[in-house]
Amino acid sequence: MDDVFARSMCDRRAKNTDVTLRFPEALVGAEGTCTSLLPPKNGADVRLLVDFGEETVGFFEFELTAYAGTILDIVGFENRQPDGTLDWTEGTNNSMRYICREGRQHFRSFIRRGLRYAYLIFRRLSAPVQIGKFAVIENIYPQANRGAFCCSDSLLNRIWQVGARTLACCSEDTYVDCPAYEQVHWVGDARNEALVDWAVNGDGRLWRHGLLQAAQSLERSVLIESHVPSSWPVILPAWSFLWIRSCREYYLFTGDREGIERLWPYLMQQIQNIDQFFDADGLFAFRGWNMFDWADMDTPDEGVVTHQNCLLVLALKEVAELAQWLQKGREMDSLRTRAEQLSRAINQHLYDDRRRAYVDARHADGRLSPTLSQQTQTVAVVSGLASGKRMQKAWQDMLHPPWGYVRAGSPFFMFFLLEALQAREETELLLATLRENWGMMIEQGATTFWEMWSGKGKRKTRSHCHGWSAAPTYFLSTYILGIQPVMPGFVKTRIAPHPGDLRWARGKMPTPAGDIFIEWEKQGSGDWQIYVRVPESIEVEVLPPTPHSKVEVEATH
Repeated sequence: MDDVFARSMCDRRAKNTDVTLRFPEALVGAEGTCTSLLPPKNGADVRLLVDFGEETVGFFEFELTAYAGTILDIVGFENRQPDGTLDWTEGTNNSMRYICREGRQHFRSFIRRGLRYAYLIFRRLSAPVQIGKFAVIENIYPQANRGAFCCSDSLLNRIWQVGARTLACCSEDTYVDCPAYEQVHWVGDARNEALVDWAVNGDGRLWRHGLLQAAQSLERSVLIESHVPSSWPVILPAWSFLWIRSCREYYLFTGDREGIERLWPYLMQQIQNIDQFFDADGLFAFRGWNMFDWADMDTPDEGVVTHQNCLLVLALKEVAELAQWLQKGREMDSLRTRAEQLSRAINQHLYDDRRRAYVDARHADGRLSPTLSQQTQTVAVVSGLASGKRMQKAWQDMLHPPWGYVRAGSPFFMFFLLEALQAREETELLLATLRENWGMMIEQGATTFWEMWSGKGKRKTRSHCHGWSAAPTYFLSTYILGIQPVMPGFVKTRIAPHPGDLRWARGKMPTPAGDIFIEWEKQGSGDWQIYVRVPESIEVEVLPPTPHSKVEVEATH
């Protein structure tokens, strides 16, 4: 049998062929009728294009009446460029073939596929075909949709919604990277996805399951593996360190003491195992896959990679805070000391005084990397290891990378830049970043957010739906709307709206005790009127944008 995917890509439009298609609307749900396809007189195959209107993931299902031997090839893909060029799912066989028996038949596929568009290609047409139904039976983790966000900027509203849809399409029995390609639980991706999931749904079960599933990889590997479960036990240290961060964030948002106590031994095992990878200068040096972003960073397979060391500093600081919450004082002190020692080593050995920047790496032969990147300066800022003039320079290079610097290659990396902007309360810059980078995808017709924007040629991305790219949904809810947990489980919550140039906003943030509702609006005086409805068990600290704002807080049972 010929290859369905390859043949479909090679199909060419036949000349002088008339196709008769009656009632095409029945293909997409019109009741009480069916689509009729008559075979062309010259015996050509017929290809129909179905647009589902947005990214979806699930199982093909169809009903049709046909002669025995009629072939239906189905090929799913995610995007059509403005000039009509198709972004085929190269590297994954997102297709199937069905050979008809005689008469009426119903079929549902066995394989879960992600797509927005589908080609239905009928071959060996010897008689009319009646198509009663063609659909994708969506298969995603149930979405509670407890969270909400709406504001005076319709673009930001759409960005929040598209982020939520992206997350939904990347949720099954665990978080997965994408619906169309691997459909794999990549641990670093899942860290971002879990935060978005909480802002949208407030359901921590998938988050907990993913953390424990990743933790179990320590039973065969020295560090948390990059993707699990898998027969390819590869370690990507940045992902291992993001798993550490995600454990702390899980407890902060959910307050699940039993869950975090179950994860704690794995956390300590991971941190203990890291010790064996420190070199004589006190730097983390790992031989393996050391990527961070889909960009031309210098991340050699062997040597010291700067972004990894910065992320490890941040992970150690955050797990020290987790130890404080859990009243594990000895571990807290040790973790903080280790973070300080590693920060000093990075500043001593991985900063180039001549170029006034953190280099991407120190190679195995001791040479400092010639490559400087926006990514490395950003994690130096986020981790807090840069200070003084070094911090000022790194901050400027993060916001405005000089000529020759490697620049952002994916929305995944931009999550960390947004973290930096949030920490410095750079609201106007944060909103501008969302509008420019995610607004660009919206303007190009995206219904879910892309994996990257650094693709070569006309095609800027591989996957058009990647959960790691849904960052705006999280930051719009926690930072712009202004609802953030201060202590685990939201028992103490900070309400701190950051309106920027917005006139009003309203929305909800899920908590274990119930949803927090907030609504704020700018008044003629320039001050703000803020209304908050919060479960009575939650202690709330309100920090209004201006000192004379009017604040009303209502406790609910």
